[in-house]
Amino acid sequence: MTADVAIGPTDRLALARRLDWRFLLADPRLDRVLVAGTPDRELVAALEAFADTIVVDPTERADVVVVHAPTAAVVRGAIDRVAPGGSIVIELVGRARPGRTGQLAAASAGDVAERLRHDGFIDVHASWVWPNHASGLEIVPLDRPPLIRLSLARRRSGRRARLKARLVGVAFRLGMGPALLDATTVVGRRPDVNVPESGIPAAPLIDAYVDANRARLGLQGLGVGATSSLLVTPRFQASAHVVALVVPPDGEAPRVVAKIHRLADATRTLEAEAACLRLLADRSPDGTAGVPRLIAHEPIGGHAAIVETALAGRPLDPTEIRRGRDRAVRDVGAWARSLQRPEPPDGVDDRWARLLVPSIAALEHALADDPTDLALVARARDTLAPLASAPLALTIEHGDLSHPNLLRFEDHGATGRRGRSARTAATSRTGGVGAIDWELGEPAGYPLTDFLFFLGYVAVVTGGKDRATVPDEHARRIGAAFFGDDRWAAAAAEAYADAAGIDRTLVRPLLVATWVRALARLTGRLVGEPDLGKGDLGETADGARLRGHRYHAVWRIVVEGAAG
Repeated sequence: MTADVAIGPTDRLALARRLDWRFLLADPRLDRVLVAGTPDRELVAALEAFADTIVVDPTERADVVVVHAPTAAVVRGAIDRVAPGGSIVIELVGRARPGRTGQLAAASAGDVAERLRHDGFIDVHASWVWPNHASGLEIVPLDRPPLIRLSLARRRSGRRARLKARLVGVAFRLGMGPALLDATTVVGRRPDVNVPESGIPAAPLIDAYVDANRARLGLQGLGVGATSSLLVTPRFQASAHVVALVVPPDGEAPRVVAKIHRLADATRTLEAEAACLRLLADRSPDGTAGVPRLIAHEPIGGHAAIVETALAGRPLDPTEIRRGRDRAVRDVGAWARSLQRPEPPDGVDDRWARLLVPSIAALEHALADDPTDLALVARARDTLAPLASAPLALTIEHGDLSHPNLLRFEDHGATGRRGRSARTAATSRTGGVGAIDWELGEPAGYPLTDFLFFLGYVAVVTGGKDRATVPDEHARRIGAAFFGDDRWAAAAAEAYADAAGIDRTLVRPLLVATWVRALARLTGRLVGEPDLGKGDLGETADGARLRGHRYHAVWRIVVEGAAG
């Protein structure tokens, strides 16, 4: 290491996102690393945080050589510094323009890949990083047109984004696509003459895992040949995982999804998701409609990971919600009620002590520097008091029932197959919706809370022509939906309560519970670990951090409204 600076868990996770290309390699560990080119500060900081050793002497060889925004001469020099068995990662930046000389453009990825092959490198892969290296959201193999089309089809955030995606798609079909890219990454491995090669090209980490374990995991249906993956690399503050959308060799759509934790020593988020998916799978022979099937929960490359089936549906995104709010509310409500567990709590119901007491304690700790916030924590505790003894059914909670986790299925079943299978029929009965990303799930949680969270999402995206771009506006729209003159969200929640056999007087306590837990969870989610009561909360959260998040503004308005 070149710097001896204490890095907290939150900073460590943020830095890890800059190194998502690790999962393009056969081994994501970073031992001896050499940096070349003109690296940005975040890249340098990330490498200093995760590499065992930063090689300072440019004449030495390294296990991993990372090159950013290089010239052709820098690439040639960097190739010579890769140790036998080691890897090179070359980040190319910007578009070719008249007058631009020296620095290689992103469109040079193909030429750089050929140069690596010419110099004896194997396992060479070129990828498009969208939108750029500093804030990448997807890593797309450039040699797999179906994955490029899949990436472009995911652009649904607005008319302009969809139009731009169509134009880029046309450019790729005409062979001009690379010229439009702003960021690409090329990786390759130098063979080690002392280690016999299998003769079979090695895929990136997750594809290699899937291909090597097809028989054991029951994935023979993926066909013959190597799979390939589009890596989804979310950048929001609590994002802890890289998600691989695994496509069969002759396919166009994902059949398998693998989630891998960015931090090698973190496990709890995926443990929660696996527990929920196992419980949902046990509910009936065909599983639960609109829910992925868990295939494996085991480390990949030393990182916690889960593998599950892909769901085929369109996102229940803001555009979809605005087109049909009432239908979405009805369908998601019916589906959320289907997650209620049929059996009563066994013995003592520990949800109060396990879910709410730690949440209140977390907020008291994190918000202790503001007397107004502390007073609201006390009011929240008073509002929640009826839940300590209320006879409520156990429910499998999703924990984040909003975009992009919600999907709508039309004439397809939860697995995307046409026809009226038992699983398809079940999906239709619950309104044809479902959810992915169960990492915040709770196998033995409270009823109604998922739906209340979803109603908040609906309130934000339908609260006006302009989007809620600041926390106060986000909170105002939710407050108006539950406590305003129209109070349509409160009416929907009460209808849900009636259908689920919940006393209406518990709707407001459950609403406060929803946002108390959502805000308190950030004290762990900021390092990708949603569990509370484990470790020093002071390391991962403070009042300033929570007050900067929109959940804090929502929590305040909900607590004030419920107590009013």
